[in-house]
Amino acid sequence: RLDSSTETLNDNVAIGNFAMQNSTKSNKNVAIGPYAMNSMTTSGSNSNVAIGYKALNYVVAPTSNVVIGNDAQNSSSFTLSQNNVVIGNTVSAGISNNVIIGNACSNNLQADYGSICIGDTSTVGTNAVAIGTNVAASANSVCMGLKSNAVAGGVAIGSGSVVSASTILNSGGVSIGAGALSNDTSVSIGSSADSHSSSYGIAIGHKSTVAYDYSIALGSEAVTSDQYQLSICSLAYKIGKPDGTGVESSA
Repeated sequence: RLDSSTETLNDNVAIGNFAMQNSTKSNKNVAIGPYAMNSMTTSGSNSNVAIGYKALNYVVAPTSNVVIGNDAQNSSSFTLSQNNVVIGNTVSAGISNNVIIGNACSNNLQADYGSICIGDTSTVGTNAVAIGTNVAASANSVCMGLKSNAVAGGVAIGSGSVVSASTILNSGGVSIGAGALSNDTSVSIGSSADSHSSSYGIAIGHKSTVAYDYSIALGSEAVTSDQYQLSICSLAYKIGKPDGTGVESSA
């Protein structure tokens, strides 16, 4: 219900105890549920839809949001919200232009914007995509799959795929495949491919492993055993040797 002291409220719908109770000079809002949009105290908070118990409750100046779910956008850490779509119970979005769908999902920070998070118990940073359950996508990263996670700028696609931080870049890296592991300088493609212990390593193939810097493993279960090495299945070659003596076979 609207408090009798509110003023200049046009084209609003408020259903539920204390829904839009503190609103002033705000228009074209729909609040359904107890305490929905209860803290909207700033004039010009227009064109919002909040459905659910305490939906959009903590935000004082929301604009053009769609919020559906119990306790959706109801966190003291997320008090600013514009142009967000938030669907699910206990879901929180950053400042603007985010799509957060799934129970207990949220942006990492109030300042996050331009992100997509779809799944349960997942988090996402600015300009990032997180799809799946228990996913953690840092800023400018893409994570898809159960428990996938990546540092800023990384790409982790596949259940359990991970792009971890190194001491060199802290941005980038690619892991594609179930259980693929890389760091922010390396690339791993294939189920259980692993280059996370290498700087600038590349592992392509099922269970391929690169544990040395500047090395490449190609093929199922290919493994490198030294720096500057190319391993193709069971064959290994030296590549790009620092002394400039060319290519050397170590097969």
